[in-house]
Amino acid sequence: MMDEKTDEVDITSGIWRNYDLFCRLIKEQLEAGMYVKEIYKGLEKLTCASILLDDDDNAQEIFERINSTGIPP
Repeated sequence: MMDEKTDEVDITSGIWRNYDLFCRLIKEQLEAGMYVKEIYKGLEKLTCASILLDDDDNAQEIFERINSTGIPP
């Protein structure tokens, strides 16, 4: 786990906040009786991406294009 290396991580970053959220949600589900195997099956379906933007990039437009379903609103 990353707990041993918190001094090396910016705990205000989105990555850390997401990691922390995942840890808390997984812990809650395990305490509620979910099996690790079930959690693992869900995690296998995740796709992570990191996109670096230049100053002239429109972050909102890029976000909307990535999340577009191709169906008009």
